[in-house]
Amino acid sequence: DLLNDATHIEAISQTIELLDKGKVRVAEKREQEWIVNEWVKKAILLYFKTKKIKKMEVGPFEFYDKIPLKKNFDQQQVRVVPSGVARYGSYLAPGVVMMP
Repeated sequence: DLLNDATHIEAISQTIELLDKGKVRVAEKREQEWIVNEWVKKAILLYFKTKKIKKMEVGPFEFYDKIPLKKNFDQQQVRVVPSGVARYGSYLAPGVVMMP
């Protein structure tokens, strides 16, 4: 099974890291048409399959999910107001104000 192979899992993880850093996109506009990058879309779907659901605690809040929450907003120059949430793999450009 490919999802148990370390090489494939690493390729999936690297793709999610590229998404997180804004280096790749799931879809991009070319001229007047949106084009889906199928390989990125597939990596996201496979990422969910390679992760186990677990409890995550952030202060008084508790989540039960497969994908961890995004961290280090100060280093990314992103402002997050209370109740704002983003998962690892989502790109937030510097200067963004994330609101619920």
